[in-house]
Amino acid sequence: VVWGGCFGTTTLVCKYNPGRGARRWISEGQVKFIASRKPSPQPRRVDRTMASEQGASSRKWRVHKFGGTSVAEAKCFQRVKSIIESQGDGTLAIVCSAMGGKPKVTDLLLQSVETAARGDSFGALLQAIREKHVDCAESILAPDAAADLIEVIDHDLSEIQDILRAVSLMRFEFEPIRELVSGYGELWSTQMMVALLKSYGMNVAFLDARRVLRIEELLTGPAVMWEESEKLLDEFMSGLAPGTSIVITGYVASTKDGKATTLKRDGSDFSASIFGKLLKASEISIWTDVDGVLSADPRRVPEAQVLSELSYSEAVELAYFGAKVCGVECLLRSTTRMFSLHCCHPKGHSSQDHASCDRCPHSNLYS
Repeated sequence: VVWGGCFGTTTLVCKYNPGRGARRWISEGQVKFIASRKPSPQPRRVDRTMASEQGASSRKWRVHKFGGTSVAEAKCFQRVKSIIESQGDGTLAIVCSAMGGKPKVTDLLLQSVETAARGDSFGALLQAIREKHVDCAESILAPDAAADLIEVIDHDLSEIQDILRAVSLMRFEFEPIRELVSGYGELWSTQMMVALLKSYGMNVAFLDARRVLRIEELLTGPAVMWEESEKLLDEFMSGLAPGTSIVITGYVASTKDGKATTLKRDGSDFSASIFGKLLKASEISIWTDVDGVLSADPRRVPEAQVLSELSYSEAVELAYFGAKVCGVECLLRSTTRMFSLHCCHPKGHSSQDHASCDRCPHSNLYS
C-alpha cells in the first residue's frame, strides 16, 4: 500500500517473496523491504492467487486511492489527473473519496440528516453541497460534460431532499438513512474524476462500489463477503474493453440484501485495501498531502515532528490510536504482495517508513 503526497513521495515497500529471508535496502531516498513468509503448505492455492485467471484478476492492477484533501477543489482534481497520467503503462484502479476541504461534503451530508431530524431547515446545506460541486465541475470540465454531471447531481440532491423531508416529519435519525445519504459524496467526486480523465483521452470506466462490494454488518464492524464481491466484480469487468482502468467510489458498499451502506468514516482507505485484494493488485497507493508521518497531531501539538523512520507495526499502532494518515482497517487488511508508503510535501520533510516486516495477524486474508 502506498501513502503518497500529491506533490512528492517517500516509499516503503513490503513485497511477498516466499522462501527468502527479510531484506532491505535504501536508494534515492526510498526505503524498501521484502518480507519473508514461509512457503505455503497449499501451493495450488498460492498458484491460483498468482496465476492469470478470467475476469478482473487476469490483468495486472495497481490501486491508487485519493482522499478528500486530494479532491477538495478544482486544482486538486487537476493534480490527481497529472499523477494518474504519470503512472505509465498498466491498468489502474482509482479509488476516490468525497470532496474534502472546508467544509467536507460528507460532513455536510451527515449534518443535513441531523438537521432534518431536529425539524430544522436543511436547504442551505444542500445548496452548499451543490455549489461546491458545480463550481468544481465548471472549472475542470467542458460545458457539455459539466452540464451532464450537474444534471446527475441535481437528480441525486432531489432524492436526498425527499428522504430528508421524511426524516423531518418523523423527527428521527435512522442509521440506514445516514448510511445512504452520506455516501453520495463519493458518487459525485468519482463521476467528476471519470469525466475529467475521459476529457484527456484516458480509457476509464466508472464503478459504483455498491454494485460489487457486499458486506455484512457485524458488531466488530463491516465484514467483506469476499466470494460474492469477487464474482460481482468479475461480472462487471467482463463488460469492459481490454486496458480499461476503473475509477471506484470509496467508502460505500452494499449489504448482502443489496441495501446501500458504508464502510464507516474514513472508510475509503479500507475500500482501497478491499479492491487491492479483489483485483489481486501488485500495489496499493494511498495519496495524501502531508509532510510525512508525524509524532503527533500537529493541530493539537504544534511542535510535532516528522518521523524519519517508522516500522510497519508502529504505523499500525499509530493508526489504531487515531492517526489520520491511513485507516487502521486498511493497514491491518492490506497484505497485497507490494506494500508501499508515500508521505511527503514539497516544502516539508519526508518520512522514511520502513519495518521489521512483521506481518499483521490478518495477513491470511491475502494468502
